Amino acid sequence: MTDVIDQAAKLEQRQRDAAIARARQVTEQKPQMIDGDTIVCACCGEPIPLKRLEINPAATLCVACKSQLEKER
Repeated sequence: MTDVIDQAAKLEQRQRDAAIARARQVTEQKPQMIDGDTIVCACCGEPIPLKRLEINPAATLCVACKSQLEKER
């Protein structure tokens, strides 16, 4: 029984480490611009809405991708 619990704990730790690595990779990316004034999401490539950028000028992720990232943490 202990082996199963240890294996589950190791698997959970690997998954957590992978999620943290993905989060760091995405959040460390610089915003990408297209057409000179449109900033796109570093994760999905969709334009980040102007309203979001007004609230958070440093945003590199759209709301959907940021929400998904927060769920994974």
